Amino acid sequence: MPADQADQLDDRGARILVVARRPAVRAGAGRLEVRVRGIVVAITELQLCGIDHRGVVRHIQVDPAHRRRGFGTLLLDAAQARGPGYHWSTVRLDQSEDSQDFWAYQDPAEPLHLGEPHYCTHMREANGEWV
Repeated sequence: MPADQADQLDDRGARILVVARRPAVRAGAGRLEVRVRGIVVAITELQLCGIDHRGVVRHIQVDPAHRRRGFGTLLLDAAQARGPGYHWSTVRLDQSEDSQDFWAYQDPAEPLHLGEPHYCTHMREANGEWV
């Protein structure tokens, strides 16, 4: 699967990469990864539709040893940077305390509708809902 990446250094000089994995089909689920020293420490799955200008964040997961360091926020920002001006939403949110704390802290660049995915017809087709 093709990948795009951008890198930067953290405050300890560790190399941080954000790697984008494109979806297999148009408007399908793609993936962003945060890698520190070559190890994946956080991922998000998202769907983008350039036709209907929609983005759905399907999942954000950060390795427990790397939580509360901004990697989840970095992924959310990177996701929204891939679709500026899009109508953004998320799937149903995890009700864990960590998840609730994470989403309460967020101040995304683009408006984000939490807990109710606003899939367009292209995304639904990519998800196999309409065959």
